[in-house]
Amino acid sequence: MPCEESTAEEQHQPGSVSQHSNSRRFPRGRLRCLAAGISLLIAVFSAELLLRVYVAARGWTSNCYVSGVTLLVPDAVNGYSLARNYRFRSSSMRISTNAFGLRGPAIALEKPSGVQRVAILGGSSVFGYLVDDGEEACRRLEDRLRADGLDAEVINAGVPGYNLVQSLSRFRTVVAPLKPDLVVLYLGWNDLVYVLSDTPEQQTQNTRSAAAAWERLAAHSVLYGIVVHRLFGRTARFTPPEHANRQPTPAGREFFLKILADTVQQIQSTGAEVLICSQATLAHPDVDPSQHPHLGDSAESAQEMILVGSWLRDTLKEFAELRNLPFLDVYNLIPPTEAMLGDNIHLTRSGEQRLAELLADRMSDLLMN
Repeated sequence: MPCEESTAEEQHQPGSVSQHSNSRRFPRGRLRCLAAGISLLIAVFSAELLLRVYVAARGWTSNCYVSGVTLLVPDAVNGYSLARNYRFRSSSMRISTNAFGLRGPAIALEKPSGVQRVAILGGSSVFGYLVDDGEEACRRLEDRLRADGLDAEVINAGVPGYNLVQSLSRFRTVVAPLKPDLVVLYLGWNDLVYVLSDTPEQQTQNTRSAAAAWERLAAHSVLYGIVVHRLFGRTARFTPPEHANRQPTPAGREFFLKILADTVQQIQSTGAEVLICSQATLAHPDVDPSQHPHLGDSAESAQEMILVGSWLRDTLKEFAELRNLPFLDVYNLIPPTEAMLGDNIHLTRSGEQRLAELLADRMSDLLMN
């Protein structure tokens, strides 16, 4: 069979073997995929480079579209904490932390001679969720105290989403070593998730965690931030928790008071004074009905949350009175209006300024003594 013999001979020719081998190694389909992949990488790299030039020209940071992802880092006890030496700049917000993971300017571990330190514990309301660096109540308070002649440093120990259990842990590990002279407890709203529960201890264990390591790394890419968090709306927000129950349970109340007492005891054991504050919130009897949607899906559920807000204020006040601790009734001193509150719990610039003024007036005699 001549044809078959001819084909066999061709297959044994050296040039023919090399040609067929190369064909198997580099099929045209794979070459096209490789070229497409390289082109895609070049396009992504170019887009990232151009976007970085764009945001840098405006004074923004590369994480300007993903603040929540890069701000929070894993914490073995609390689930998450604030990143240290963090910087965030965008068109609408500036956030920075120091070497201790505290929002605000750099401070020394050793308290300078003659300086009085004030630390404020709490969640996003202390952190200053809606305002720029320098506009949160802690910085306004520091400015006011210094204007009044006190050499004071105010430590912003707030972490978005933190409840009392987490704040106590933060005090032990971060705040206590800084030796504050006065510690302000401005908290309670984030504790409602277990105050309204029949199993409060179990609820405190259900804490959120920081984003995965790969996502925190990817969030430093401007392109990633735009595509994933802007186009698909994944930007993190720390809104007040939703609750199944609408009134405090006996178990929830008991657990809240226990943790509150433990926190006060821990603070006082360091030699610091304690000032307890109720929180400003729209969950207030004087709130305008137009604000009820911030509190619930119906007028009835809004009224239930108003009762919870009043309960929280009354409980904190009673706790302070029984232990002869100073109490500041922010709940009734900052009106539940749009001018003061941007949502049901977070203060506006005007609200932050008002809180700072109230704190300064209340604590001036405490610091003097």
